[in-house]
Amino acid sequence: MVGSFNEGADAGDTLHGKAMLSTERYLDYVRADFTDIYNLTDGKSIPETVRITRLEINEDGTFGPDILTEGGGAWGAFYGPNHAEAAGVFRSSQGIFGAFGAKRQ
Repeated sequence: MVGSFNEGADAGDTLHGKAMLSTERYLDYVRADFTDIYNLTDGKSIPETVRITRLEINEDGTFGPDILTEGGGAWGAFYGPNHAEAAGVFRSSQGIFGAFGAKRQ
């Protein structure tokens, strides 16, 4: 994942981390976990995991609600053969806006 803080003293700093998507509850929902987030601008790590849950999977392979929800959210889609890849954008309750990509392992 790549992203940036939207406000505060770190607004505009470039962030980089890992994205992991997993399915929940009979494959009806996706959960997105962003870990090992590192602020490339100031060289500091962000220790907490950013987690966005209950992203509903739609019939067309997209997932998630409107990304502008107050508590954060994400929107994305599955791609490729057998939907083995995914990409999207997110907003976290910690004020991080970003984009992500993932491939099934």
